[in-house]
Order: sequence, then structure tokens, then C-alpha cells
Amino acid sequence: MVEDKKNGKEQTEEISFTVDDVLDTVASGKTRDGGETGGAGETGGAGETGGADETEILHAGDGAAVKEKKTDTLMKMFIPRKTDSTSELARKFTFIVSLFVALICCIVIIADAGHSNASERLNDELREIKKRGDILGLNVADDVTDDNGGVNTEILPKFLELYERNDDLVGWVKLGDTVIDYPVVQTTDNEYWLYRNFDGKSDKSGTVFVDWHTPIVPERRPDNTVLYGHNLANGTFFAYAVRYYATNFGMDAYTKNPTISFETIYGTERSTYKIFAGMFTNTEEEYGDVFNYWRARRFIDGDIYEGKSASAEENFYYFISEVMDRSSFYADVDIKYGDEFLTLSTCYYPLGNDKNTRFVLFARRVREGENENVNVDIAFKNPKPKHFDYYYRAYGAVPWTEEDRVWDISLVEGMEEFLATHSPSDNPWIIG
Repeated sequence: MVEDKKNGKEQTEEISFTVDDVLDTVASGKTRDGGETGGAGETGGAGETGGADETEILHAGDGAAVKEKKTDTLMKMFIPRKTDSTSELARKFTFIVSLFVALICCIVIIADAGHSNASERLNDELREIKKRGDILGLNVADDVTDDNGGVNTEILPKFLELYERNDDLVGWVKLGDTVIDYPVVQTTDNEYWLYRNFDGKSDKSGTVFVDWHTPIVPERRPDNTVLYGHNLANGTFFAYAVRYYATNFGMDAYTKNPTISFETIYGTERSTYKIFAGMFTNTEEEYGDVFNYWRARRFIDGDIYEGKSASAEENFYYFISEVMDRSSFYADVDIKYGDEFLTLSTCYYPLGNDKNTRFVLFARRVREGENENVNVDIAFKNPKPKHFDYYYRAYGAVPWTEEDRVWDISLVEGMEEFLATHSPSDNPWIIG
């Protein structure tokens, strides 16, 4: 501190300079107040320096003082003190909480990135195993003994390496040149593989699995094979399927990849399915009617839900008419009773994470001798798909009516006659 007499008053000036300032002063031979230094042993004033050692002490002392001052200033800015006002305390606490939240977010992001990388490394490894089998062309069935000592017959050798690694394996699903290219498993419930990877280890990515109600067997495929997979933020698993929601994303996904492959471990013949519909739907009655598409695994005679009864053929037409009314796009794919279907179901939350909604893709298996190609040039976006009550309220949309039906009924053999004699209110697949 330096005291100075000016206008009869004492003024105190705090000396503030850095180590570089001192070095510059010494080098130039000038003191802060304009005096000259006398070299290593003299000052510009009346006194003398104590030599080089004292100069080094001066430099070190000033640097420490500056650092201490800066540290103290930072602490005053961000660390709460007893002397702080209420508003200042609030500001500091807000900063601390925000800093803590940001730190947690960074940790979560880093952890998620690590998990995603590990998950994809595993899936890449599984794809390489599958590719080796494809290259070798191992399509002749063989008998395999499972973990319980039983014989699981007719498994294709191309799948043996994967099957020996996980005997819940039932097939492989691949959607064109997209990231959907995964092994498919099945067990005795729809929970086990929800958050486990192919090796059975805990993994929030899960594994693609078939609904347990319709076992995959050598003899034939289910009327409707329902596959479940997660819609992950990193774009893996069934995330790409959502791109078929033409209402939000247009027709690009469909025109690029109009077919999907599902091979089972028992056979690869007619493994191609032609995609014909994709819908956004609700799963909770409080938000409107619920279309139980996941229950339509077999088209059989009898009650489906709450006493609604229909024949197997009627159940088929009720199901297909509802799928078509709700689809966000239409394609040049004809359908008839007796066809086999593949359904890909995934979570999709455009209305908020608290609304348990889904996006669902439907495809029809190619028939014997049928060309696998699809004419995508005549596919088109549905201008008004059927949705549910909450959707209409959220977007201020007018609810769907039968006058809004624009799909070509003639593409479904027998549908015109069915719609003329049956009421939508009798549809056993609808709740609410």
C-alpha cells in the first residue's frame, strides 16, 4: 500500500502488477514511479537493492500474491458466504446446482457412448459370424442337441455357431441396407430379452425377440410373427423403422427399402417380406382406442377380447382393415386370407415420453413363385391416417371417419364384401 498527499487528503493506492511487469521494469531500468534502477545493485530512488537474490524473492512474492488474489476473487464469486445477500446466495446456489447437473449429464453421456460402442461391437461380431455362414452357403438342415439334452432338429448349419452361443436363437432379421441387421431370439416370456444382449448380459439395448405366444418351429411360421426391438437414440436396433412413418418423415425410407428379410434357423426359403403398412398407435385406453395389433398373432375362430367373437377369416379382415386405415402410407402389395405376415414393433414418443405410443411396421411374406420386387413408384403417403383421441387433441386435428379411407380396397381380396357386411364397432382387435 502507498500513501499519497493530494488536495490535502490521504489517498491509498493498491499496487497491482504482475511478475511480467516487474521483469519489464527491471529490464528497462525504470521504476513504477518513473525512477531509474541502478542495475543489479541500485534503485531509482535513494536506497539500494539487496542484489539478485532479493529480486528473485520480489518476483516470487508478487506472483504468489496475484494467484492468491485471483483465487480469492473466484471463491467470492461462486462460494456462498455468511455476508452474502439473499439474491447473491440464490445466484451461487443456482450456479452450484447447474454445475452439478451438467457434470452428471456429462457422465451419463460418456457412459451411454461407451455402452453404445460395446453393444455395436458385439452386434458387429455377430454379423461377421452370420456372414461366414452365408458365404459358406450352409443351408442344409442338421440336428443339434440343446442345453437340456434334447435334440432340436433341422437347424441350418449356417446358424450353428450362433445357436451354440445362444440356444434361444430363432432367426435373423435384416431391413435392406439399413442398420436393422440383427439376430432374433425367443423364450417363454416377453421380458427376459428386453434388457439383455445376445450373450445374456445386462444391456439396455436388449435383443430383438419374437413374441413368445407364437413359437418359431420347423413346420411353419405363425400367421403373424411379431418382433420387438428398442428405438434407441443412437439410431440402432429398430430406430430406423420409425423413418417409415410417412406422416412425419415422408416416403424416402419406403422407396429405398420396400422389403425386409426374416430367416429362421430352420429355413431361408421365402424369407423376403413386402412392406405394405406402417402406423403410429396408442397402447393406453386413457388416450383413446387401443388397437391390439400384437394380439393378432394367429387368425383363429373364437373370442379375441371381452366377448368379441369372430371367425378366423373375419378376424383376419378386421385386423387388415384396421392396419390399412391407420397406415401412414400405401404400397402396391396385394393381400389375401392365408398370407403370412411380419410385424416390427418399437417405442416411439412424439407426443411425450409419458405417452406409451408405438410405431409398427407390417410386411407380407412373398408367396411361392412370386417376384420379390415392389413397384415403389406408385406408393404414396396417406393424407389422413386413423389415429387416436389424444393425437387429435394434441394437434387440433379432426378425428378420422370412414370417408377418409383412401386405400385401394381391391388390393385385399374379399375386403369389399367384408366391409359391406361388418361394422367397425365389432372389431375384436379394438379396445375402447
